[in-house]
Amino acid sequence: MTADPMKEALKRMPYGFYSITSRNGDEVNAMVGNWLTQVSFEPRMVMFGLAKNAYTHEVVSAGGVFAVNIFNKDDSDHIKHYTKSRAKNPAKMEAAPWMPAPSTGCPILEGAAAVIECRVVQLIDVGGDHDLLVGARSASSARRCAGRPGPGHGGRTRRGHSGRARADGDALRAQPVGRVPCARGVRRARGLRGGGRRVGCRDPGAGVIPAFANAHSHAFHRALRGRAWSGETFWGWREAMYAVAEVLDPELHHRLARAVYREMRLAGYDAVGEFHYLRHAPGGARYADPLAMAEAIIEAAREAGLRICVLDACYLRAGFEGEDPAPAQLRFLHPDADSWAHDVRALAARHAADPGVVVGAAIHSVRAVGPDDLPVVVAALPGAPLHVHVSEQPAENDACRAATGRTPVRLLADAGAWGPHTTAVHATHLTDEDIALLGAGGGYACFCPTTEAELGDGIGPSVALREAGVRLTLGSDSHTVIDPFVEARALAWHERLATGNRHGWDTAGLVRAGAVDGHASLGFAPDRMLEITPSVRTAGAADPLWAATSADVRPPEDLDPAAVAHELATVIDEVWGLL
Repeated sequence: MTADPMKEALKRMPYGFYSITSRNGDEVNAMVGNWLTQVSFEPRMVMFGLAKNAYTHEVVSAGGVFAVNIFNKDDSDHIKHYTKSRAKNPAKMEAAPWMPAPSTGCPILEGAAAVIECRVVQLIDVGGDHDLLVGARSASSARRCAGRPGPGHGGRTRRGHSGRARADGDALRAQPVGRVPCARGVRRARGLRGGGRRVGCRDPGAGVIPAFANAHSHAFHRALRGRAWSGETFWGWREAMYAVAEVLDPELHHRLARAVYREMRLAGYDAVGEFHYLRHAPGGARYADPLAMAEAIIEAAREAGLRICVLDACYLRAGFEGEDPAPAQLRFLHPDADSWAHDVRALAARHAADPGVVVGAAIHSVRAVGPDDLPVVVAALPGAPLHVHVSEQPAENDACRAATGRTPVRLLADAGAWGPHTTAVHATHLTDEDIALLGAGGGYACFCPTTEAELGDGIGPSVALREAGVRLTLGSDSHTVIDPFVEARALAWHERLATGNRHGWDTAGLVRAGAVDGHASLGFAPDRMLEITPSVRTAGAADPLWAATSADVRPPEDLDPAAVAHELATVIDEVWGLL
């Protein structure tokens, strides 16, 4: 038989070691691909040949995203598992460890030296058995691994530095990271079980994980941590919180928030959703700039290096029965929903051009916004994040039923509040109908496990919500603890306490909640990875998420932990000196 000259020639071409991973909802897949090239520097785009009959073709076409996992030559054995088609190996995603990429959720595979996450730009039919898939980079990272790059790299990057990608914004952005903690993945993202294997690069005890989003924050509550007074119940604690709110002006609020946001960055957060309602001067008088308190927290986040979603909360009354507001509540109140909507639209217009600032709307609670005003808040900022405290306390549910004949979730549903951009904060005490309503909305539920435990709120039905179609996120709320690892583990452990089921949450689900869906609920995408340094806490652990704390996150170069601690102590002492 005469050899095909072109086939013989192609065998002599250098190829890299790549795996193309994809996601469409809960469906994930991985395949090996060789025909990969960079096709544009600005914007950064890649292209590869994708067989028309490949399952990845189906997933990418529907999902619109993919990730290129690039392997060193010495680690090429990792991708052999993915050479077989899904038809021949339907369980290939169940049998190997991976973790969701922070921007797209596509699998990052064990041993990947670098990952380029992409959104689909075009799928081009050239008339053959393969299409050309062109993707624009949405995020990328490179890992400092031992071993040689594949032959397609030629052992060098664009500037010729052996084995390292450029760190100045080229197609791969180097990150000083160790090994990749992967979950033992399955095609269905829900109900995954954590893997127990050491994976990735050869740096025992180190790790890399996507930076977290703190989806629910009241920065000024941080002043209450570790202080003597509190109440027997949530309602007693609230009096202490009101006392702190009474003494803050824009300048002091700015300094307190800046210190808290710096603590968040040190802990591993990259973005914060600040639930903002402390807006007026004492007694309720408007500042010369009615947005002064909101501007104080925005500037605090900028100075701390944290992206911020200001969730401007409408607060119109003290309760269902027309109760007189407490003195501190006068600082929260607008006279009507239309005046609040005017202010929040003005704030959004001021910061529309800043990619590090998102302005969203919030309903403080059904206690604070009456049924007739709820639709005004829902419609104020179309397409922006909308967050609402809901069903945190049984007393709130009882009062709402007594006043309206409906649960808070049903009342909000009747006002059109539940949609894909809406987050139900706490969602602790829910009926089966409430869970179904939230699931039908397709939005988010933000759990704040350490605050909910500290305040005695109760344990919410996180897995039931997830299985109904709700995307879970995490927040530190009152900042009893600022530690995303503790929040993530507490979400899983609280579910175990409530149900006796240890398989409710695993690494992949917690990373998605804390990083991917957390950022999305605030109008952001994940943008960086964290380096977890070896410590006595992570020693022997295969997966840092279940062992590390915020103390194990390598600090950003611009922040000194000791200086931040001094800043926090100084400003909190100043607050308490005014009480």
